[in-house]
Amino acid sequence: MQKRNDKRTPHRTSLSRVSNLEALAAYWDAHDLTDVWDLTRPVKADVRLVRRRYLVAIESDVLRGVRQLARRRKVSYGTLINRLLRERLAS
Repeated sequence: MQKRNDKRTPHRTSLSRVSNLEALAAYWDAHDLTDVWDLTRPVKADVRLVRRRYLVAIESDVLRGVRQLARRRKVSYGTLINRLLRERLAS
């Protein structure tokens, strides 16, 4: 992506040219987007959503068994745990 020079960028607003983050924060403390909605424009964005992961305590002997079963089924043990939980919840 090509970096734009601020002087050549016609779409910047005065808010984008603030001298520091404190000035920008002060502005947004006193305003919301509806105050400047007419200054906005549509943009394209590439958004990559990531799954949330949770830390769950599993007893070591249970995890050992899950890992062995996962190796036999040629899947990761995380995938296997999710499959087993889904199956159990569906029954």
